[in-house]
Amino acid sequence: MDTFFEVLEKIQDLQSKKSLVFVGISGLGGSGKSTIAEKIAQEFEKVTQVCVDHFYLPPEQRGQSHDSDDIISNCFDWDRLEYFLDALGKPGCCTRYQKYNWNTEKLDQWVNIPPDGLVLVEGIYCLQDRLIDKYDLTIWVDAPEEVRFQRSIQRDLQGRFKGKSEQEVIDMWKEIWIPQDRRYYEAFHPDQKADMIVSTQ
Repeated sequence: MDTFFEVLEKIQDLQSKKSLVFVGISGLGGSGKSTIAEKIAQEFEKVTQVCVDHFYLPPEQRGQSHDSDDIISNCFDWDRLEYFLDALGKPGCCTRYQKYNWNTEKLDQWVNIPPDGLVLVEGIYCLQDRLIDKYDLTIWVDAPEEVRFQRSIQRDLQGRFKGKSEQEVIDMWKEIWIPQDRRYYEAFHPDQKADMIVSTQ
């Protein structure tokens, strides 16, 4: 396991060598990857935080990953995310992308990426094989399954599933997302491919 201080040191070292550094931060649901991304962002200037959820597909285009044989969710526009990361890798780049709006279920707000600074890309599948080589640094955020489960339930009850009963949210996690996360982890072992591993237990 790596410490948070070691992560900051590594990013600082990368920034001394290139003007734009982009970091992939991944982990299973409830691992604390968003928290780690936020903590990193507080330590640097010119930081852009990019969430994989920004690349969600509109209803008419997305699949139902938990009802298919796809291990990596087919609800996201992976081609668009890959194109975006490739653009960031070009020297002197200045690029942008549109965020998916979960309320309108459409792409709307533009996010502009400056040609220098730090870009943090955070999400469960952002270290999949087709994307992992796009980053300057990759981080896997780890936590025990029970800790992740409890965090996810509390977060969703206060957030995207506010208004649903606790049992409804528990059932969704047990029947859909935990098995889906487990299939992905067992098939690809993204933790073994990451440059650094940080525990949030």
